[in-house]
Order: sequence, then structure tokens, then C-alpha cells
Amino acid sequence: MAKVYKDYFDISHMIETAKNEHICFVIAVSEDKERGAGKTYSSASYLFEHYLNEGERFLIFVRNVKELGHIAEGIFGNYLNDNYPDSTISEKKQDNVFSYIYVTSGKGEDKTSDIIGYVVPLKNAAGVKQYRGIFQASNVRYFYMDEFMPLDGKYLSDETRLMKTIYDTVNGKIEDLPIIMTANCITLGNPYFSMLGLNGKIQSNTRKIKTDTVVYENVTVEGLADKHLNSAANRAFGQTGEAYTSNVWIMDNNSLVCKPDNWGR
Repeated sequence: MAKVYKDYFDISHMIETAKNEHICFVIAVSEDKERGAGKTYSSASYLFEHYLNEGERFLIFVRNVKELGHIAEGIFGNYLNDNYPDSTISEKKQDNVFSYIYVTSGKGEDKTSDIIGYVVPLKNAAGVKQYRGIFQASNVRYFYMDEFMPLDGKYLSDETRLMKTIYDTVNGKIEDLPIIMTANCITLGNPYFSMLGLNGKIQSNTRKIKTDTVVYENVTVEGLADKHLNSAANRAFGQTGEAYTSNVWIMDNNSLVCKPDNWGR
């Protein structure tokens, strides 16, 4: 049975399970479809601390080239502000194929800037191959995609194949490296759930499942729904009903979720 978290969710136990049991995908979605559970924050914490302590780098997936240049700050900014206020995160584009992620610390002569990871658009899967030497020599140990289920429901053609192409290019030693994915609950009909067979295994109230390909958890944080319901903005916008805070598969209208009995043809 999945844990009900207090204050915030921590994804580290899911990643460690995947590493220990040689499972590729780690997928965490929110019980409450609004932000605040801690999925992105705890993912940033895990990736950043493993770079500092182990020298393990990571690669962040985005879909399109136009997203290069500002993704890393959005993912790591809050974590650094809370824990490393003298450090900043930035991206530097490489031929519009990918971005280097830098963390900069200190001032003056004590200022240091280190590459801690990369951002790669899925659309650039073919172009990444010319840089395989950079990635394979950089100790990339984790892959991450935030908000992998987009609000507009638009995915790339052959998106999972593009991801696999980049994964194989970077992972030259064919090791079992985890792909971490986080999102608010949006749709069961996304290509990752289809590929992993999750849309045939989970319902809207499924909290936790583990298969030989994925560690999945639908995150519940104690009191988070009440915080949303009691916010001034949500009251003003009329978003105070149970449908707003409960886990609704947006755009699916519960399709693929219900398991009807005694239906005819």
C-alpha cells in the first residue's frame, strides 16, 4: 500500500528501488492534480546531491529545441535557493542540439562553475549521436523528464523511440540507468503508459504498482488538497469542489479507468 506523505513527497525511495532491482522507469504522479506535492523538488534534490557526493551527472529530456536554455533553472531553482543560496544554475546551448547545465558558486577568485548535467530535446535524437563522446565520458547516470504528460496532450510522433535513441547514445555501456518521470495526473492515453502497459493495470485510485519495467506511484500528501481548497485564488476562480482536488484523469473523462461488469457488446 502506498504511503501517505506528510508535508512533502520524496522520490528517492522509488529511484533506489529501480536501481537495486534493475527497473528502467520511475514514474511519480500527483494524487492532487495541482502543484505542491514535491515531485520536482525531490527529484532535483536527488540529482543535485548525487552529483555533489558521487560525481554522477544527469540528462533532462524536453521535447523541442525552443525549450533549451531555461529548463534547468525551473527544475533546480527552488532547491538551490533553499539549500545552496550562494549557488546558481544556468544553461549554455551547444549548436542548438543540447544544453550544458552549469552550477556556479562563490564570488571573485573563489568562483567555480561546473557542468552537472545536460538538457536534450527528443526531437534532436539524430543530432545527439555526433556528441556521443561527450555524453559517454561524462558519467551520466540518470535521465529525467518533468511534466512528461503535457497539459495540451500533444506528444511527438514516435516519442518513445526518440527517447530510446538518446538513451542508447548516452548509455554507451548498456547499463541499467533509471529514467525518472514526474507529472500531475492528466491522461492515461499517453505513449509512456501505453508502452509500459500501465493503462491496462491502473485505475484512477491506484496508488502504487511495480512491474519489471516501471516503479509507479500516485502521490498522496496529507493536507495538500485542503491547502488548495482554502487558497484565496482557488476560491476566487471557483475551484473549490471535490472534482478539483480529487485525482481526475484530465481529457480522458475516466476512459480506460473503469472496469464495467455485465456489459453487453
